[in-house]
Amino acid sequence: MPPASPVGRPSPPAPPASRPSPPVTQPIPERQAVGRPRNIGSLGLDVRGTRPSFGLVRFWYVPIGLLLAGGIAFGIFWGIDTFRSDSDGEQSVAPVVTVASNTSPSPAPNPATPTPTPTPTPTPLPQTPTATPTPSPTVAQPPARFNPGDPAVVVGTNSCLNIRAQADIEGQIIDCLADDTFVTVLEGPVEQGNLSWWLIAAPEVNGWAAERYLARR
Repeated sequence: MPPASPVGRPSPPAPPASRPSPPVTQPIPERQAVGRPRNIGSLGLDVRGTRPSFGLVRFWYVPIGLLLAGGIAFGIFWGIDTFRSDSDGEQSVAPVVTVASNTSPSPAPNPATPTPTPTPTPTPLPQTPTATPTPSPTVAQPPARFNPGDPAVVVGTNSCLNIRAQADIEGQIIDCLADDTFVTVLEGPVEQGNLSWWLIAAPEVNGWAAERYLARR
């Protein structure tokens, strides 16, 4: 507690209150640019001398352009020279002079008349002779004719003689008589189917028989 001031004297003013000192802060570092040194001036000329030179790489198209230009110029001169050479060659060709001939052309000989080729005459083929049908042998009719009651015998059948119920080749067969069988003529003749038929009497049957297979006894 401060001592009491003497009476009658003004008390000295109180000392001003001390202000708090601001806190000490660290200096903020300067922002460094990306890709650049923090202080270019501090690097010196040594840093500048180490940078690569891009002069040749930057102008790479210059020599290529010169080569292309030279090639184009060479092609133009070569074409002009070739064209001149062709023109000189065409002018140096001597014109061909055609001399008209007064000789009259010889008339072309008439073509020979072609000799007509004789047309071959076809040779007629020999005709095949038509086969003449051979007539069937006809059995000769016996010259003898019969009268009713004449005795007769069966001949020339080589088997047997059909005895029919009617005087016809289509008549019903009722018996068959062997060769050398004796018969008796009953009546006839009846002409039917180019045959002469006689009614005969056999030992066991009576019927019609063809005359050609009957003979007199």
